[in-house]
Amino acid sequence: GFVPATVEEIRAHGAEPGYGSPVGVRDAVIVVDDSARDAPNLVAGANREGWHLLNVNCGRDYEPTYVADVAEAQAGFACPHCGAAMSADRAIEIGNIFKLGTRYSEALGVNFQDEAGVSKPVLMGSYGIGSGRAAATIVEQRHDDKGIDWPVEVAPYPVSLMWIGAAEDEVTSGAADEL
Repeated sequence: GFVPATVEEIRAHGAEPGYGSPVGVRDAVIVVDDSARDAPNLVAGANREGWHLLNVNCGRDYEPTYVADVAEAQAGFACPHCGAAMSADRAIEIGNIFKLGTRYSEALGVNFQDEAGVSKPVLMGSYGIGSGRAAATIVEQRHDDKGIDWPVEVAPYPVSLMWIGAAEDEVTSGAADEL
């Protein structure tokens, strides 16, 4: 498995932590995920503090030692924390959370005062729920040959249908059968 390199190990290969890339490193094993091998014009660290490179391309700017599927865990892979075999299940993303940090609050001047009265930028996040994805998930999981079986907690409308003593009424009986 992979383990994070130490600062000393990174620098020993001519890279700079936080600004490292495979461009120009020496005596390093370079592993590239197969999903990124052919991606054109990427941004990469310049192996110098505070600098980045534009339009970096695998095969032109550096040669990988190995190309493999390393970015996506698969069933059976060892958990990096406990070593147990991981399992995989199908899932649908219906919500997400992104930490935005202070990028936008600094740009917009959105601040708060801390306990000492010092003005600081607000730490921001983005939280989203995809209502369309949620509905699609419910339909996928809760349907039968007659249609959608909406759970009462998420049904679009609270509806109760009652048929009281109308067995001899053909219109009502037909409508009930159709439902």
